[in-house]
Amino acid sequence: MAQATAADLPIGALVSFDTYAPAVLGTIYRDCTVMSHLDAETVRELGRDPHAKHVAIYPTLPAGETPNDYKAYLYVKLKLLNGTIDYIGIPWVRKETIKSRQVKRAVITVEDVGPDDVREIIEQLSAAGYKSAKVELK
Repeated sequence: MAQATAADLPIGALVSFDTYAPAVLGTIYRDCTVMSHLDAETVRELGRDPHAKHVAIYPTLPAGETPNDYKAYLYVKLKLLNGTIDYIGIPWVRKETIKSRQVKRAVITVEDVGPDDVREIIEQLSAAGYKSAKVELK
Protein backbone atom coordinates (compact mmCIF):
# COMPACT_ATOMS: atom_id res chain seq x y z
CA MET A 1 0.00 0.00 0.00
CA ALA A 2 1.29 3.48 -0.84
CA GLN A 3 2.37 5.74 1.99
CA ALA A 4 0.88 9.21 2.57
CA THR A 5 3.00 12.13 1.30
CA ALA A 6 3.02 15.89 1.78
CA ALA A 7 1.18 16.18 -1.55
CA ASP A 8 -1.72 14.25 0.00
CA LEU A 9 -1.96 16.88 2.77
CA PRO A 10 -1.61 20.23 0.94
CA ILE A 11 -1.04 23.38 2.95
CA GLY A 12 -4.31 25.28 3.41
CA ALA A 13 -6.50 22.24 2.80
CA LEU A 14 -9.22 21.08 5.13
CA VAL A 15 -8.53 17.38 5.75
CA SER A 16 -9.98 14.40 7.55
CA PHE A 17 -8.16 11.10 7.99
CA ASP A 18 -7.44 8.11 10.20
CA THR A 19 -4.02 7.22 11.58
CA TYR A 20 -2.25 3.93 12.24
CA ALA A 21 -2.10 4.72 15.97
CA PRO A 22 -5.31 6.39 17.19
CA ALA A 23 -4.81 5.03 20.71
CA VAL A 24 -1.34 6.59 20.92
CA LEU A 25 -2.28 9.92 19.36
CA GLY A 26 -5.60 10.23 21.20
CA THR A 27 -7.03 12.60 18.58
CA ILE A 28 -9.69 12.27 15.89
CA TYR A 29 -8.54 14.12 12.79
CA ARG A 30 -11.70 15.57 11.20
CA ASP A 31 -11.86 18.85 9.29
CA CYS A 32 -8.32 19.89 10.31
CA THR A 33 -6.55 22.71 8.51
CA VAL A 34 -3.07 21.86 7.25
CA MET A 35 -0.93 24.79 8.40
CA SER A 36 2.54 23.67 7.25
CA HIS A 37 4.96 20.83 6.55
CA LEU A 38 7.87 20.61 9.00
CA ASP A 39 10.97 18.57 9.71
CA ALA A 40 11.41 16.78 13.05
CA GLU A 41 13.86 19.37 14.38
CA THR A 42 11.35 22.19 13.87
CA VAL A 43 8.64 20.17 15.61
CA ARG A 44 11.03 19.65 18.53
CA GLU A 45 11.84 23.38 18.63
CA LEU A 46 8.10 24.05 18.87
CA GLY A 47 8.01 22.11 22.14
CA ARG A 48 6.91 18.67 20.98
CA ASP A 49 8.78 15.37 21.18
CA PRO A 50 8.69 13.74 17.73
CA HIS A 51 11.21 11.07 18.82
CA ALA A 52 9.01 9.81 21.67
CA LYS A 53 5.94 9.78 19.41
CA HIS A 54 7.87 7.94 16.70
CA VAL A 55 9.01 5.27 19.18
CA ALA A 56 5.40 4.74 20.34
CA ILE A 57 3.87 4.76 16.85
CA TYR A 58 6.49 2.97 14.75
CA PRO A 59 5.35 -0.55 15.76
CA THR A 60 1.83 0.22 14.42
CA LEU A 61 3.05 1.27 10.95
CA PRO A 62 3.04 -1.10 7.96
CA ALA A 63 6.27 -3.11 7.89
CA GLY A 64 8.99 -1.85 5.57
CA GLU A 65 7.32 1.41 4.50
CA THR A 66 8.65 3.92 7.02
CA PRO A 67 12.28 4.24 8.10
CA ASN A 68 12.84 3.66 11.81
CA ASP A 69 14.21 7.18 12.14
CA TYR A 70 11.92 10.02 13.21
CA LYS A 71 14.17 12.53 11.39
CA ALA A 72 13.74 10.77 8.03
CA TYR A 73 10.23 12.00 7.27
CA LEU A 74 8.10 15.15 7.35
CA TYR A 75 5.47 16.22 9.84
CA VAL A 76 2.33 18.31 9.39
CA LYS A 77 1.16 21.12 11.59
CA LEU A 78 -2.62 20.86 11.92
CA LYS A 79 -5.20 23.22 13.36
CA LEU A 80 -7.94 21.06 14.84
CA LEU A 81 -11.64 21.91 14.93
CA ASN A 82 -11.37 23.03 18.56
CA GLY A 83 -8.59 25.47 17.60
CA THR A 84 -5.68 23.56 19.12
CA ILE A 85 -2.53 22.85 17.15
CA ASP A 86 -1.14 19.35 16.67
CA TYR A 87 1.89 17.93 14.87
CA ILE A 88 1.95 14.45 13.38
CA GLY A 89 4.29 12.47 11.16
CA ILE A 90 2.98 12.13 7.61
CA PRO A 91 3.67 8.34 7.54
CA TRP A 92 1.36 7.96 10.55
CA VAL A 93 -1.61 8.87 8.31
CA ARG A 94 -3.56 6.14 6.53
CA LYS A 95 -3.37 7.41 2.95
CA GLU A 96 -6.51 5.61 1.83
CA THR A 97 -8.61 7.48 4.43
CA ILE A 98 -7.54 11.03 3.50
CA LYS A 99 -10.35 13.32 2.44
CA SER A 100 -9.08 16.72 1.41
CA ARG A 101 -10.74 19.85 0.15
CA GLN A 102 -9.46 23.30 -0.56
CA VAL A 103 -11.60 25.82 1.29
CA LYS A 104 -12.61 28.99 -0.51
CA ARG A 105 -15.49 31.45 -0.28
CA ALA A 106 -18.46 30.97 -2.60
CA VAL A 107 -20.31 33.99 -3.96
CA ILE A 108 -23.86 33.14 -4.94
CA THR A 109 -26.37 35.49 -6.57
CA VAL A 110 -30.09 34.81 -6.17
CA GLU A 111 -32.50 37.12 -7.99
CA ASP A 112 -35.91 38.20 -6.66
CA VAL A 113 -35.18 37.75 -2.95
CA GLY A 114 -37.15 39.73 -0.37
CA PRO A 115 -36.36 40.53 3.25
CA ASP A 116 -38.46 37.60 4.48
CA ASP A 117 -36.42 35.18 2.34
CA VAL A 118 -33.09 36.00 4.00
CA ARG A 119 -33.80 34.04 7.19
CA GLU A 120 -34.98 31.02 5.19
CA ILE A 121 -31.84 31.09 3.03
CA ILE A 122 -29.59 31.24 6.11
CA GLU A 123 -31.50 28.38 7.78
CA GLN A 124 -31.25 26.21 4.66
CA LEU A 125 -27.51 26.85 4.30
CA SER A 126 -27.00 26.10 8.00
CA ALA A 127 -28.97 22.85 7.70
CA ALA A 128 -26.67 21.87 4.83
CA GLY A 129 -23.61 22.40 7.08
CA TYR A 130 -22.63 25.93 6.04
CA LYS A 131 -22.53 27.57 9.46
CA SER A 132 -20.71 30.78 8.51
CA ALA A 133 -23.10 31.87 5.74
CA LYS A 134 -23.82 35.58 5.45
CA VAL A 135 -26.67 36.91 3.34
CA GLU A 136 -27.20 40.57 2.46
CA LEU A 137 -29.78 42.23 0.26
CA LYS A 138 -28.67 44.69 -2.42
